[in-house]
Amino acid sequence: MNNQPPNESIKTPAEAQIFSSDNVDAKVRQYITQLRFKFLTPIIITLSFAVLLIIIIVYFHEYRTINSGVLELKSTTNNLFQNSIQQDAKALQTVMDVLKTDSKLSAALAKHDRLSLLQRSIPIYENINRHYGITHFYFTDAERVNLLRVHKPEKYGDTINRQTTLTAQQGGTDAYGIELGPLGTLTLRYVQPWYEEKTRKLLGFVELGMEVDQTIDSIRNLFGLDIFVLINKKYLDQKGWESGMRTFGKVSDWNRFPQIVVSMHGKQFLPEVLSAFIMEMDFNKQYRAIKSHFIVGNQYAIIQILPDVSGRPVGALVMLVDTSGNMKQVKKTVLIGSGVLVIAAAILIIFFYWFVGRIAKRMAQNEFKLHQMATHDGLTDLYNRRQFDLELKESIGRYTRYHRPVSLLMIDIDHFKQVNDTYGHPAGDAILRELGNRLTAQARVADHVYRYGGEEFTILLPEIDSTAASMFAQRLCERMSSEQWDIGNGLQISLTVSIGIASCPEHADKPQALVTAADAALYAAKQAGRNRVYNYNMIDEEVDTPL
Repeated sequence: MNNQPPNESIKTPAEAQIFSSDNVDAKVRQYITQLRFKFLTPIIITLSFAVLLIIIIVYFHEYRTINSGVLELKSTTNNLFQNSIQQDAKALQTVMDVLKTDSKLSAALAKHDRLSLLQRSIPIYENINRHYGITHFYFTDAERVNLLRVHKPEKYGDTINRQTTLTAQQGGTDAYGIELGPLGTLTLRYVQPWYEEKTRKLLGFVELGMEVDQTIDSIRNLFGLDIFVLINKKYLDQKGWESGMRTFGKVSDWNRFPQIVVSMHGKQFLPEVLSAFIMEMDFNKQYRAIKSHFIVGNQYAIIQILPDVSGRPVGALVMLVDTSGNMKQVKKTVLIGSGVLVIAAAILIIFFYWFVGRIAKRMAQNEFKLHQMATHDGLTDLYNRRQFDLELKESIGRYTRYHRPVSLLMIDIDHFKQVNDTYGHPAGDAILRELGNRLTAQARVADHVYRYGGEEFTILLPEIDSTAASMFAQRLCERMSSEQWDIGNGLQISLTVSIGIASCPEHADKPQALVTAADAALYAAKQAGRNRVYNYNMIDEEVDTPL
């Protein structure tokens, strides 16, 4: 006999029995695994993408919330600064109106009497300084020549050219606004022209002022901000500024930045990132395009340009907002949210894993049952006639390709009708089932056993020629006749079978022709007396066969 061709598999009834019993669980598990992979892979990918997308959305939502909070804080602090300036200006106006009612001050100003002005104004200054934080108190004549600085009486006689005083002189009415002092300090000044009551002659100007530092300190304490005041160098005198900084015990570093000096420090020194940004800013030309805020590490730097009363950008207010606590909360929110989403996704995946497994198992079992119904005989659990036709065609095709012989045994139970008539159809069914079991037990692993129909069975013998098939069939015939057959109820009977043999290519090389030849041999065995084997070669020409 020839060897089996490479990569050519032969389906056998034995293999079918393995699939239907020992290997069915493995087949079901394989089917479940494949279905789970096909079903769960897109679900896992989709859920992973959804979880990642939600995490990103949550993160950016929280980030935007922080950013919106910073913008709101910027607007709030700006409004608070402006409102504070307005409130302070009203306070200065109120104090000024009270001073104006003091006839002694008016008389001393009219006479340019410095001594009288000083004696009368010192207690007033001490009172308004203590209660209102007023740090500047001036008396100036009608030509804007300073008569008395109550807060600094030793300095006088200079002409006052500040914008507030000029505006008050030109308009003949009160003027106020923020102005930059020679020491780099920002002062809110309120100037009022005083007139002689009857003649309405201009006596001079009275000026009150308070440092803007008070307002800045209020904002710093209220919001917990680190605030720096930057002053444009072109509005300062270097020597005067450095001298003033030393007088106030502050650090003076005129050359640190090209265009600005730091007039007021926060609780910490300027961060390096902020310093680098300030280095690149052009306060002289691009102050309107300067970023309103940007991130410095875990802090936001909010920048507000500080114009003086004439609209000049004399400096900038830099407020550092510490967002480290907010960022920790964002990370915590994202972490907790991510954990919840991952757990929910895992639970969902586990559920689908279980559910798909359950459905897949049921589908696999149904598929197996359908396969069994389509290919197997319901009574004997052998391959049926349909499967026989398919595999006979494959066996003949295998011969055509590889010239491997194949033999066909056609088996029929002798006098089977008598068994049904004598013992009933249940006994006949028991005989048919038992014959299928015995034929399968005697067949090789590569052999195919089928129930052809009624009491007829067939066996396909791959790679078996006519001689070997005859020997195998003879053993089957003798064994079947030598054994007892249990038909139920404790009854046993004897049976014989008749077997017809045909081989490819010796007797036929077409499927139907091979069946016809085997059937003719079986008919000849029946005619010859049953309980015997007939090879197609043995048919007597005188025997009437259906060929």
